Amino acid sequence: MTQIRHILQGLNDRDFHSTQLRELFSLEAINGFLISVAFCRSEGVEEIADYLNSDIEDANIFLGIRNEITSAQGLMKLLAIGFRPMAVDTATPAILFHPKLYASWSEKSARVILGSANLTQAGLTKNIESSCIFELDRTAEADEMLFKELTSSMLSLSDRFPKHIFRVESPRQVVGLLKQGRLADERRGGPNRTKVASGAKSERTLPPIPTFRERPKSGRRSTVESQVRKSNRSKSNDQHVLIWESKPLSRRSLNIPETSEAHPTGDINLGAGVMKGLDFRHYFRDIAFEKLNWHKDPESQNPHLERAELNFELIVKGISEGVFTVELTHDPRTNTRSYEQNNVMTKIKWGEARPYVSREDLLERTLSIYKNDRDQFIIFID
Repeated sequence: MTQIRHILQGLNDRDFHSTQLRELFSLEAINGFLISVAFCRSEGVEEIADYLNSDIEDANIFLGIRNEITSAQGLMKLLAIGFRPMAVDTATPAILFHPKLYASWSEKSARVILGSANLTQAGLTKNIESSCIFELDRTAEADEMLFKELTSSMLSLSDRFPKHIFRVESPRQVVGLLKQGRLADERRGGPNRTKVASGAKSERTLPPIPTFRERPKSGRRSTVESQVRKSNRSKSNDQHVLIWESKPLSRRSLNIPETSEAHPTGDINLGAGVMKGLDFRHYFRDIAFEKLNWHKDPESQNPHLERAELNFELIVKGISEGVFTVELTHDPRTNTRSYEQNNVMTKIKWGEARPYVSREDLLERTLSIYKNDRDQFIIFID
């Protein structure tokens, strides 16, 4: 029967994850173990290095990278004691690989620590961290089912996402990851943004790992303009506010050509959509996107247009496709026939995001734009 106990590191004098992990890896007749963490540093590995048996064939270590904390030195330490860890690269800083799971098992029993502690010295010995420890009897059907559910969810990841999860085989490979900016360097004095080394290739061709996201809560549609104005003035509210919702998406909006000879425009018009009472000729430039860095390009074919870069996370049918940077254009002129005829004055140029939206299965769906007071934007298509 499952036995569960809780530890609260930092607030209870005997609850240290380092101690609990040493006991976990000292399980009698251990024949397999699993570590899955967001962050790994050399001092964290050092805390448990003497208890990690590299002779165990079924040894599995998953570490998040491209997160500014997991270090080259941490991976080097694991290689030095005989392990080849699996690096998990979500390919976007907007999505972290964040599970913290430690498990060891024998034929008849298993021990699992599931909680908040990373494989860092602070995570194992200093921070206030909370975890539950599961003692499982693998001869009991219910315990065995729980054990398999906890471990298989992690062990299957490399098969599900072979481009994002790969085994680190050598110090040379670690150095390459460091130069690409996918690992931090502890010689810089702590968690840091690691710049791509001169002449090194940054792994930017890898698409973001698909993840499911819930649509954020927002104010009522009828009060959208007041909600956005309030968000613009706020200095402490992180809640995302709905700033625009489209009508059912058309081929033109999604840049899907009607025929093979047709050339898509590459942009989407920001008109009224389903939002009521908006003067969309001014709303997007003066309210929704007012804080962006607007400028004109006198060298362009349309030097009268104001332009700004829009950074947003794109979530399509509940799956995050990553963070993109696209161009907004706005025609500020009020003395043109287009303005007088109440035509669209603001557009989003899809740019690098176009392959993710130019899809037949998105026709007749709805596009919604959300923002928070820090000018972080999310675009949902659902």
